[in-house]
Amino acid sequence: MHYTIKEMEKFRAKWGKRYPKVVKWWEQKLEELLGFMAFPRRDTKHDVTANSIKKLFKELKRYLKVSKVLQGEKRAEKVLYAILWELNERYMSRKLKGFEAMTE
Repeated sequence: MHYTIKEMEKFRAKWGKRYPKVVKWWEQKLEELLGFMAFPRRDTKHDVTANSIKKLFKELKRYLKVSKVLQGEKRAEKVLYAILWELNERYMSRKLKGFEAMTE
């Protein structure tokens, strides 16, 4: 955690003047924001969501590019909802290696 405090100091030095409220909030919530670091290293890879989010946006863009015409905002919302529902079902059915050990 000592390394994290040093990194927070660098963050404050770089962004503190420009975004003082954000930096203050991060400092107040630092322990909560970095709670995942208490888990063993082998478990933290399951907590990273950036790749899933990138894939989600890629899927949405792909579908919207194919269906060039969406008749109205309501139709677009329904289509996006259906895509999100399908992707959620796909992700929820995946098994994570070592998940049982994390829940103990």
